[in-house]
Amino acid sequence: MSLSKKNPLGAIFTYPPTWAVIGLIAVFHLVFTLIFAPGMIFSIIALVVDFLGYCTWFVIAFKSEDFKKHFNKMPYENRTQEIGKVVAVCPEPFRKPASESLALIDRVTREFPDQTYSFELESMVSNIRELAVNYKTLADRAQHFGDADQKKRMESIMNGQINALNTTLSTLKTFSGNLTLLAASEEQSQAATDQLKDINQGLKEVIEEL
Repeated sequence: MSLSKKNPLGAIFTYPPTWAVIGLIAVFHLVFTLIFAPGMIFSIIALVVDFLGYCTWFVIAFKSEDFKKHFNKMPYENRTQEIGKVVAVCPEPFRKPASESLALIDRVTREFPDQTYSFELESMVSNIRELAVNYKTLADRAQHFGDADQKKRMESIMNGQINALNTTLSTLKTFSGNLTLLAASEEQSQAATDQLKDINQGLKEVIEEL
C-alpha cells in the first residue's frame, strides 16, 4: 500500500500514536533534566537525542501500514459523511444510487488507495455532492413552481440526473470488481482511469443542465 499524493507530514500529527511518542520523549527529557541537572553541552546533546527520536518515529510511522491506512482514508471519511447528509434528504430514486455510489467509492479508497485513481474518485465524490444539491433544489421547486410544460422539463432533467447516477454506479461496480486485474496491467489501469474521467465529465454535463 502506498501513500497518496497529499501531504503526509500534516497527517502524522492527526495519528494518535504520534502524540504518545511526543509525550513519552518529553517525559524522558524532563526526568533526565530533573535528575541530572545537565550543563549546557549535555542539554544540547539531550535535545539532539530528542530530535533524533522524533525523526526515527516519523520514519517508522511513514513505513507503517496502519499509518498508511489512516492517512489514505482521511480525505474521504469527513467528506463522505458530509455528502451523505446531503444525499439523505433527497427523494428515494436519487438517494439510492447516490448512497450506493458513495459507499462503493469509500470502500474502494479504503481497500485500494492507489493514487492512479484517487483524483478521479475524489472528483466523483464532489460531483455527486453538487448533483445532489441540484437535484434536491429542482425537486423542491418542481412541487411549487412552473406550469405543466415547465414541470415536465424539470422532471426530464431530474430523470437525466438519476440516469447519470445509475450509470456511475454501474461503472463503479465494474471498476471495483476488476481492480485486482487493473493493478497488474498499466494499459488496463489507464483505460479504467479514462473511463472514470468520462463518467465525471458526464456528471458535470448533467449538473450544468440546471
